[in-house]
Amino acid sequence: MWAPTIASATTPRRTTQRSQPSFARRSILRANTPLFPPSTDRPIRTKTTLRYRATGHGRLTTMRIGLISDTHVPEAGTELWPQLWDRISTADVLLHGGDIHDIALIDKLEAVAPIYVARGNGDDGSGGRPVQPEDPRLREAWTLEFEGFTFGLTHDMALPEWPPYRTVESMMDHYFGGPRHVVVHGDTHVASIETIRGVLLINPGSPMYPRNLDTRLGTLGFIEINNGRLHAWLEQLDEHGSHVVREQPKYVY
Repeated sequence: MWAPTIASATTPRRTTQRSQPSFARRSILRANTPLFPPSTDRPIRTKTTLRYRATGHGRLTTMRIGLISDTHVPEAGTELWPQLWDRISTADVLLHGGDIHDIALIDKLEAVAPIYVARGNGDDGSGGRPVQPEDPRLREAWTLEFEGFTFGLTHDMALPEWPPYRTVESMMDHYFGGPRHVVVHGDTHVASIETIRGVLLINPGSPMYPRNLDTRLGTLGFIEINNGRLHAWLEQLDEHGSHVVREQPKYVY
């Protein structure tokens, strides 16, 4: 069975010859003040052997990560769109960028694939909504590793940058304790995919409240990892399922 394990080191072990990104370490916290206790600021190194898609040669080599955020159930509707369930059913693991609003939805999503959820301002009480109860699948920030790529997951990356006070590097220091290859975030309800100084940043938008408009078919994202290559894209839900609206060229570290 698929199961996460906690890495034994504070920083990810290099499992391949790909180099890790290097950044000037600038923190928006006081020096030597960790955001999380030591047990939670370590990357979770995952064993990803479940439901990989087969290549033409029958080898199971491709991992697919489904990306959603800002589902706002039950505000946006009592259930997620059927098209969304259909699309995320193809994922090996799910990352949710926060504002889930109903913790019971985590159980439903976990029936599709293992899931990690960022705690958004609609989940922690700061947005005026009820505080969601503690759950091991719900954190302010996650540091993860999939197939040698390091991931950060949090709700609000506060983009665009405002240097020198707020940069991608300082926010990664704040939330994840250091640089990551990929950062998945939410909050704005606007789907985006961009690379800033070697970091791939993806906001899958909202499948229920796109661009903070009324309830309608919105967006989601996917990442596929295959033989050291990472491919990311965004999809727009439609009456027939979904279609790709933005794509990041294949990307090698």
